[in-house]
Order: sequence, then C-alpha cells, then structure tokens
Amino acid sequence: DSINAQISYYDGEIARKEAERREAEAKEQAQYERFCERVRAMEEGTVSYWSILFNAEDFSDLLDRLADVDAVMDYDNQVMEELTAARQELERLQAELESARAEEQAAREQQEAKRAEQQAKVAQAQKLLDQINADVAEVNRQLDTENAEWAAIGADIARKQKELEEQRKQNNVQLPPTGDGWLWPLPASNLKLTSAFGYRMHPVDHVPNSHTGIDVAASTGVPIYAARGGQVIMSEYGAGANWSYGNFVVIDHGDGTTTLYAHMSSRAVSEGQMVSQGQTIGAVGDTGNTSGPHLHYEVRRNGQRTDPEAYYPNLPFIRAYNW
Repeated sequence: DSINAQISYYDGEIARKEAERREAEAKEQAQYERFCERVRAMEEGTVSYWSILFNAEDFSDLLDRLADVDAVMDYDNQVMEELTAARQELERLQAELESARAEEQAAREQQEAKRAEQQAKVAQAQKLLDQINADVAEVNRQLDTENAEWAAIGADIARKQKELEEQRKQNNVQLPPTGDGWLWPLPASNLKLTSAFGYRMHPVDHVPNSHTGIDVAASTGVPIYAARGGQVIMSEYGAGANWSYGNFVVIDHGDGTTTLYAHMSSRAVSEGQMVSQGQTIGAVGDTGNTSGPHLHYEVRRNGQRTDPEAYYPNLPFIRAYNW
C-alpha cells in the first residue's frame, strides 16, 4: 500500500544519504588532515612570512618574495575554506539523513497505527460475527423449542378432538350449528392488530419467532366470543408446551377447523361444553407470556395453522405493527 511504498522510499533515501554522508566525512577528514599539515608546517618552520620579506636583497626580490607569500597564504585560505565547506556539507547531509530517518519512523508509526486499527476492526467484526452466530444458534434453539411446543399443542388438540368426537358418537350427540360465516371474537370496536400471523420479532423475548395467530389489542375484561358454534375441547391454564397461552380455550367446529383464544383473564366455558356462535367464552387478559392485555387468536384447519385475517376479508383492521 501507500505506507509501505513510503517506507521503501525512505529506506532508499536513507541508504543514499548514508553513502553521501560517508563520502562527505572522508572529504572532511582529508581536508582536516591538509589543514593540520599546514598548521604543523607553520609551527615547525624556522622561517616566518616576515623574515622572508625582510631578507629580500632588493626591491625586485621583495616583489618576488611577496608574490610567493601571497601564493602560500592563498593556499592556506583555500585549505581553510575547503575544510569549512566540507564540514558544512557534512552537517547538511547529516541533517537530511536525520530528517529521512524521522520521516521513515513517522511512516512506520503510521503503518503500525493502521495495522492496529485494522486488527481492532477485525476483532470487532469477529466479535459481531460471534454474536450473530450466537443469535442464530439461539433463534434456531427457540425455533426448535417452538416447533416442539406447536407439535405438542397440535397433538393435544387432535387427541382432545378425537376423544370428544368418540364421546359424541357414543352418546349420539351432534355439534351445534357453526353459525353464519365467521364472527369476529371481540366487540366491533376492537379491530387493532398488534401482531400479525407468521414470522415476527417477539415483543417479550425480542427474538424472531413464528407467530401462530394474530394479536388483537383490547382492555382487560373485554368479552371474548366464540367465532363459530362447536364444542370446547380445551379450557385450561397453559402448562408445559402450552405455558405461554395462560388461560386459553379451544373450540372444535366439526368441519376440520378449530379456534384458539389465549391470554384470557378468565374462562367462561369448560371442556366438553357445547357453545353457540357469539357466546361469551371468556374475557381479555394478560396471562401467560405477554407484553400486555390482548387476545391471541388462532385458526387451525385440519391441524394446520392458518392466518385468521383470511377469514375476515371485509373487516377494516388497523395494523399497529411494522413487519
């Protein structure tokens, strides 16, 4: 990536400037040695510039000697200037080298910070994935539990249906008329649906689940009516697989359909009782696994759960859910 490219560039710059610095150090050392030679020559010499000039034999000789002294002084000045320039070049290269090293260090720190950030993101993603996997496992567990409960409830209903049907045959008893169509099981003012049939987010457990009926908002104590005539095959407070229903009633209508009414505050009918369409069978409540008072209403046909809304195509339902 770009940071690795920067680090590679700075590595090359550092290597190049290291070579330039070594070359500059060698030049500076050579100039310094020349300078030292001139100092030693001046310190060990027995003749000074002034003695050279004062020992001139005539004016012409003085001019010649003066030219020689100027040449020597120019050479000495050149040695000093070259030594100063070599040292300045060495200082410049040293500063550039330190700057390149600092920039490389900054790039490495940036790379390390980016690596740490990426590792943190990977860890966060892994944590999220682990949570998702745990949630999926929990949902699957819940679904397995619900499927087992639904199977048990269905088996209970089928068993009760068979038992009561055999009793009716033995006693030559007929079911009451189912009535005219399907009657809404609550007063006409209670048409607000708070949960639909099918998959949803459970309002209490806050995990996805398959809703086996519909939930209808109503205050505690509002009467619940039999949607059709038939025989009560279950009237009890849920236990075991049925625990979440609280007080509930199941009615067999004799044509392969059954209706279930759950979370009642009270039940007004008992198992085996014949009921007519519109008869009060209980009152709305919040018993069992609920988030507040309402009617949980189910319709089963030949043992299979169906959407209760489908039986009331002309009712103006108010849907207070967003799925």
